[in-house]
Amino acid sequence: GLNLDHSDKLKECNITINKYWLIGFLEGDGSFSFAHNRPIINLAQKGSNYTMLKIQEYLTDIISNEIPNWTSKVFLSTRKDGCVSVYITDIDALYKVIIPYFNNNLKARKIVDFKIWVISVNIYINGYHFIKEGREIINIISNCINEKRYSTNNTSEELNIINNNIIKINELYNSIINSIKPIFSVFKGINYT
Repeated sequence: GLNLDHSDKLKECNITINKYWLIGFLEGDGSFSFAHNRPIINLAQKGSNYTMLKIQEYLTDIISNEIPNWTSKVFLSTRKDGCVSVYITDIDALYKVIIPYFNNNLKARKIVDFKIWVISVNIYINGYHFIKEGREIINIISNCINEKRYSTNNTSEELNIINNNIIKINELYNSIINSIKPIFSVFKGINYT
């Protein structure tokens, strides 16, 4: 592996980020997750500021190209332990750019997290996060993706619960979209309530 003490030497490397490089990075060091029950995408790596700055720049460029006059941003933060994170919280960027960007391109285990995380973004886009049923789905999703699903410490009973919850997520979401009108349309500026 990379000796983290030499991370500054990465500046001398010419890192070329493209779609497939980013997908590989996400599969290894990224997550579709939540911050305060709000869907986000997060890419993180310890001791690699230059790489993370290049990812921030790349994501900012692809979002800005797809969403004219985009005023939000791709965030970069460094934790006390030296882990550098690049993350996006903007629902429009997630929905209009990130979902199409990664849709049908993930090949490893992140594909399951992505598919159920997309449901949470759709819940926000349609305003269902304002109702009990939408919040319930988001809570279930946040409790069965990433480390909760991949832990080697999970018992077979816990894994069965997670797998059943994934099925439940799809059933609940289909129930909402088939029985409750969207609360609002983000793109049309229409409030349905």
